[in-house]
Amino acid sequence: MASGALLIDSYGGALNRVAPAATAFVHRNVLSSIQYFAAGDPTSARAWVNSSRASLKPAVTGAAYVNYIDPALANWQQAYYGSNLARLRTVKHKYDPHNLFHFAQSIRP
Repeated sequence: MASGALLIDSYGGALNRVAPAATAFVHRNVLSSIQYFAAGDPTSARAWVNSSRASLKPAVTGAAYVNYIDPALANWQQAYYGSNLARLRTVKHKYDPHNLFHFAQSIRP
């Protein structure tokens, strides 16, 4: 059996005074970010996260904070990087053309 929690980070204020394209962090025009956290049996934990995400879908943007990696997140590139994705791919290609610094959901050159 899994237990879970929603960890809600408050945004706004100084964080939202910076333009979304000014840095790699694109999520500047939202009130908060939700981290879905579940512990216990991996199958139950994944079911808890999926159920929670489905329940909240009508109330959230679908964006996700890149440091809250979820290997099962659909459309993760858009969710993590939003409108900055094309620019970040250009940077990645320039500074890491051989993809030395990578993980399963990192930007590809």
